[in-house]
Amino acid sequence: MHRVLIGQGVAVAVVALIAGFWGALGAYSALLGGLICLVPNALFARRVFMRRGATQARLVVRDFYVGEAMKIGLTAVLFGLAFGWVEPLSAPALFAGFITVQAAGWISALRLSTG
Repeated sequence: MHRVLIGQGVAVAVVALIAGFWGALGAYSALLGGLICLVPNALFARRVFMRRGATQARLVVRDFYVGEAMKIGLTAVLFGLAFGWVEPLSAPALFAGFITVQAAGWISALRLSTG
């Protein structure tokens, strides 16, 4: 999971740099979008992967569901904060950052699972 988070962290930096070609507004909006994806994913991973072993299987399943609910809730809160407090904000760049980092997570996980 750490490799997936590292891949997402690299994606945050890359998408912010690319968006920077359209100015500072695009760069920091894309950066915020990437972080809105990365931070909840990192907290989810920490919660879900803190336990190991078959004896704790029930707790792992519980932590997965609780962690996913926390991730979704935190993502919604962070989007709300971004739209409510950040002026000016480029919504297309924000969503581009979020979607790019989310896709980077899927691609990293897929690459790790296929060897």
